[in-house]
Order: sequence, then C-alpha cells, then structure tokens
Amino acid sequence: MGENKNSILSDNAITELSKGVYSDVGHPILQEVGNVGAAIMKFVALPFKFLGLTAEELEEKYSVFLKKTINKVPKDDCIIPKGVVASPLLEHVKYVFDEDGLSDMFSNLLANSMSANIEKMVHPAFVEMLKQMSPLDVEFMNLYFRKNDIIEISELTWQRGDTQRSLTVDSLSRLGIINSISYDDRDDVALMLSDFGKVFRNLCMMEPAEINPDDFFGEDDRNPDEEYIEPSDIGFMFGDSFGTARKSSVNGRVYIRQSFQIQDVKNGSNIIIVLRISNISEKNQVIDSLYVECEGKKHIITDNSLPAKILSGKYMDFIFSATLENGLLDELVKEQTRYVLKTGTSVYDLPITNSTKKEVKIFLDNYVTGGNKDV
Repeated sequence: MGENKNSILSDNAITELSKGVYSDVGHPILQEVGNVGAAIMKFVALPFKFLGLTAEELEEKYSVFLKKTINKVPKDDCIIPKGVVASPLLEHVKYVFDEDGLSDMFSNLLANSMSANIEKMVHPAFVEMLKQMSPLDVEFMNLYFRKNDIIEISELTWQRGDTQRSLTVDSLSRLGIINSISYDDRDDVALMLSDFGKVFRNLCMMEPAEINPDDFFGEDDRNPDEEYIEPSDIGFMFGDSFGTARKSSVNGRVYIRQSFQIQDVKNGSNIIIVLRISNISEKNQVIDSLYVECEGKKHIITDNSLPAKILSGKYMDFIFSATLENGLLDELVKEQTRYVLKTGTSVYDLPITNSTKKEVKIFLDNYVTGGNKDV
C-alpha cells in the first residue's frame, strides 16, 4: 500500500504526532497591551491557554482524538495521511474538541484520509469547509442529509426557528454543499446535496467501514426488492440526474444544467434525464442500445449516438427527453421503471436513483399540479 503504510501506531507515536500541531510560545508583549489586547494575542498565539487548557491537557485531548480516529481505520489499510489534509485539520480541531458533532466530522475526515482505499477521494478543500461550519450546521446535516440527498422544504421540522434555518441553509449553500430547487420563480421547494456535497457528506459523516468506494457518490439507491447487476461486474459506473438541456444555435453543443428553475424551460431549455456512464474497466467498451423501460414501454435517448464506444477511464452522457407529453416524467417515479443497457449479447437492468425519482416527483407536485403546463 506504499511506503507510508502504518498498520500500528504506538501511544508514543500518537503523542509525538500530537506534539507537532502546537507550540507553547511566550509573549512578553502581552503585558503591554492590556486585558483585551492580551486576550486577542492569546487567541492567536496561545490558543490552548485561551481555551483554558494547559499544554499537557491539550496534548491529552489530541491523543484521545487521534486514538479514536486511528481505531476507525482497518489496520491493513492504515496509512500516514497527506500533510495537505492532516496539517490544517489537526491545527483547527483543537477548537472543536468539545463539540461532538463537529469533532466527529473532523475525525471521520482524518480517518478516511488514512484509509488506503479512500484517501484519494479526500479533497483538501473539505478541511476548509469544515472549519467554516457551526455545530448547528452539523446538526442540520445529520437530521436531513445523513441518509438523504434531497429534502422537501415542507418536510423540514427543525425546531431551531426560521431565522436559524435560513442562516444554516445559506451557510451550507455558500460552501457548495447544498443547492436550492425552485420551479415557480417564487419560493424554494426543496434542498439537495450537490455532487461535491455528496462526497463531502460521505467523507465527513461516515467512517471508512461505512464507505464503498464503488458507490461513492451516494447512498445505495436501489430498490431492496429488485436485483440489479453490480457495476464492477460489467465494468461500468453510472449515475443519473434530473435537469434541463439546451442546444446552442452557434456551435450545436448541448449544455446541461442539473439544478434549474422553471424559467430555464420557459426560455427554451428541454426537461431531461441525464444518465452518465463511466467505463471503469481496463479496456474500451461499446454500448449497443440503451433505453428507459416502464411496463413494457420504452423511452429511447434523444439522439442517434448508439452504438457508443467509451474509452477506458472515460465517460459519456446519454440524454432522455422527459416531457409531459411522452409520459416519462410520470413513469420515472414508479418502482418498476429502470434503465436497460445492452452490450453485445448481454442485457443489464440499471436502477434509477431514488434521488432522481424524488426530484421528479417534487417537480410534478410543485409545477404541474400548480396549473403550469406550458413546458
């Protein structure tokens, strides 16, 4: 697993690592700036003393934190984390040792950065995002997005009040973790995790044992009563999304927006379902046919790009037109609806994700039933 493999870290090693994240520096100038100035200087230069901790107490807190974190990582997969993640994380975590939710997220992120199977997915920006989150942001995430990718505004029952909810939603939106969904140009009707937010959620709210790298960008979206082929069995990874697309009159390219308002559709964009298929095998693969099927009815993709050759390590987006007239929107929310992919003589059923089904349902409930049917 590389030269930085470290299956066992002794207590001494943990202590030495913890000592490296702070230093006890004296500042005689504190005597000259008065009480307020001294407090500010202590916050900058002697943060553990500002927090009411001695160097020994801070060392103990780091040791406890690191032991807890290291125990989350299977010994055979444990590696030394990269400094670009570990250094700023360990520098800031001392401020949130006593904030259980935030401390757990810091611990999970560090643990995942120490897992040989997962560390490549850890982005340094996640540390900076965590540093800007409050305990209430974490509480909100745990309530609504630990197991869901999308939540309707009407389902929010947080008891913190409308003002705090607005502040938290604005904070998470600013960080790029969630997006708002609006279909009527008036009020947001739902909140959903961005693709980046899904990865952030997984790495900061799940321990290494809870993460399957093959299904990394979301929960297991399959219907438990149905059986689907595993991505690794066919060499493809896939993910779907609900959005709009517009073909440029200048260059003929199709531009996709996955988070949209109904105004986009009124301005000429088409409602679409995008199925992204990534070739994770070591050889090029050819998709001969692809369609959405519900109760024997087939919906074919909107262009003639099939058969399609996808190079190893590359991906291709397939677009299904989802209009009110062709019935695909109504069928997408039904359990028996699925993607059907054919390669050579083999045919595979692929699940439509629950997130996409729910977003389509929200669209139908909030736009179509509102009397706006001019799409």
